[in-house]
Amino acid sequence: MIIRFTILVDYVEENFLLFKNILLEWEGHLLFKSMTNIASEMLYNRAKTEKDLISIKINQSKYPYVISEIYAVSFMTIIQNWISKKYDYDKEDLFEIFNYIIA
Repeated sequence: MIIRFTILVDYVEENFLLFKNILLEWEGHLLFKSMTNIASEMLYNRAKTEKDLISIKINQSKYPYVISEIYAVSFMTIIQNWISKKYDYDKEDLFEIFNYIIA
């Protein structure tokens, strides 16, 4: 799972100015929602085959898609705050945070 988020964070970093301009502008909620939907689908689909803590929680829930969305919003909020410089971390710190969450 962390590999997929690594790819996402790398992509955001490579296109940082674009994401900053779009995500932090007044229409940024559209990109945030789209990114959250993608992340939620990734989590939901991954939970079908993996046994990490998040996948177990998703699978054990009566509402697995909602749980996937909650985690996705959390991940995307971290990325959005990183883009807006609310968090003064480098991308390796983000990977460590994501690893901690899913471990």
